[in-house]
Amino acid sequence: MKPKQKPKGVWSKPIRHFYSVKNQARFWCESLLERDALLTLEFDEAVESYKAQPVSFAYTAINGKPARYTPDQLAKFSDDRGYQFREIKMAKRVDDALQEKMAWIRRHINDACGAGLEIVTDEDIRLGDSIFNMNMLYPYKRVFINRPEVAKIKKGMPQDICFSELKEYLRRLGFPDTTPFALLAHGEFRFDFSIRLTEQTALIKV
Repeated sequence: MKPKQKPKGVWSKPIRHFYSVKNQARFWCESLLERDALLTLEFDEAVESYKAQPVSFAYTAINGKPARYTPDQLAKFSDDRGYQFREIKMAKRVDDALQEKMAWIRRHINDACGAGLEIVTDEDIRLGDSIFNMNMLYPYKRVFINRPEVAKIKKGMPQDICFSELKEYLRRLGFPDTTPFALLAHGEFRFDFSIRLTEQTALIKV
């Protein structure tokens, strides 16, 4: 396998750039769905790091002909999944033929480097309003938070609190308006990401 290089010259697919706060790096992807998939990795606490268009594998296809495959993403998980390659697809395009092809490639990849390969679809990525919420909160991942200070503040809060109450609580303590959004972006409070964040959204301290 060899590192995937960004193509030069004419390119038929749209190229989108995505800056990863988690990796402190800029990646390119070939579709908005791939970009949304990267966004979900930023908010997945089990993901330590990841790459887009990570490597290119040469393999022998089912028909016996030489072929090449480039996974869309490679994620490193902190749990027993370890390294996992990801193929990003629209669910309507995942048919028996694709499943058979991916199973064949999966065996080759596992033999080559011991990593897994999974198909991730829009139905896995675009759950309800999750992408809307992640897009809204993602810029606040760059806002620094003092975790020891945050821990002290959270001790004085009830376990369950709504978003408007969190904002008012922090406002009274003199924190800037960005702080409540940053606390959600950094995972200090949890909520149902599949439902759009509002003033009344119930939050749970982590």
